[in-house]
Amino acid sequence: MQKQRFFPFSKIRSEYLFVILLLIPVGIVLASWLFQRYQARPVVRHQLEEVTARWLRAHSSPSDTVYASRRIGYLADRPTLPWPEGLLSEQDLLEALVENHPAYCVSIRDIAWDRLTRTGWFQERYELLQSFNSPYEAASPFSIWGYRSGKFDLGEFQARELELSDNINITGLRYWPDRIKPGEAVYVTLYLQATRPLTRALDTVARVLSPSDGANWAQQEHLVPHGIPVDWWAVDQALAERFVLTTTAKTPVGAHHLDVFVEGAEEQRVPLGYVVVPWGGEMSGATALDANLGGQITLRSFETVDSLSPGERLDVTLYWEATRPPDDDYVVFVQLLDADGRRVAGHDGVPGEGRYSTWAWIPGEIVRDVHHLFVDPELPGGTYRLLVGMYNWPDMERLPVWNREGVEQPDQAIELQSICLLVTGR
Repeated sequence: MQKQRFFPFSKIRSEYLFVILLLIPVGIVLASWLFQRYQARPVVRHQLEEVTARWLRAHSSPSDTVYASRRIGYLADRPTLPWPEGLLSEQDLLEALVENHPAYCVSIRDIAWDRLTRTGWFQERYELLQSFNSPYEAASPFSIWGYRSGKFDLGEFQARELELSDNINITGLRYWPDRIKPGEAVYVTLYLQATRPLTRALDTVARVLSPSDGANWAQQEHLVPHGIPVDWWAVDQALAERFVLTTTAKTPVGAHHLDVFVEGAEEQRVPLGYVVVPWGGEMSGATALDANLGGQITLRSFETVDSLSPGERLDVTLYWEATRPPDDDYVVFVQLLDADGRRVAGHDGVPGEGRYSTWAWIPGEIVRDVHHLFVDPELPGGTYRLLVGMYNWPDMERLPVWNREGVEQPDQAIELQSICLLVTGR
């Protein structure tokens, strides 16, 4: 039997022994560094939260809401929307930002936060203000983001329950301003809710349209959801989508329709409200009247001619003012009556040549309203009465009318003046 031979330690080459001896202190230092780093992590994290809180306390208002850890919010002494417990997801973060609209949010090094903060949706709304780093904390940096306040935030929020498409509902909206000059922009935010999972983003269009002829004065379209992956939009989750509608310099006076629809389903457009280009002229030269219609609207004054010939067009300009928001969408009637009270000419229509619905009138705003009456060339000469009033549609119920002395007028109409019809050469 062959005897097993052992390699004696004494025969290890001296250079190997030197390397081993050299690695021992290096290993000790590395182990100590790792121990200190991971043992110190809770302390370091607390230090990062403290410095983050101090910055928020110094740079924010006491009423500003902060989206952060409970400890940061407590130390900053600010209203706090706390991060979700456990593992973060993009859907959780997105939902919190949409529904609660925090003035500041604090992100950490995390997959969900990293993905969200890189999206166009997030960067349109938040800007990086400050970051605090530490090599001893894996969640570092703690980054503070401030909300980019702007024109999208100026409109009053309106709760709605409207169906935009088979899988998207509108739960609310805001837009500003609702009164513009031609060429100015309207800033629209739609709060959308997915009713079922989306497989693709939908091309969505917002517009400003003339109610009389459908002329398009402003439009923007983009994919919904915009700036985030479509699979981030969970069912029943709210999402804020923004549109900037810049009107043309030729946009006429009137209350134009603001609507939205999904591309390919224009017939299912959803009306959102009115965008008004007010009349800004003067009533100089008009005849004062101050007739009261239904306690809602005042006919301040009017302009027309005293006489004309048969076959000519009679132009009547009315100047209205709402004394309070009107109860209905009223139609104006202007009638020319003969001596027997028979209607010989007239015109009925929505104010502002069909562009200025009374739904959009606000108290104190003057509405210029022109009506054209075509006078039959066969009408006999004589004196005719010119009457004006309003009625709702389709009931055709007229608003009661009182003159400036407070006397109620017959037939719910106010007589403007007499028109002399001049007949020559017959």
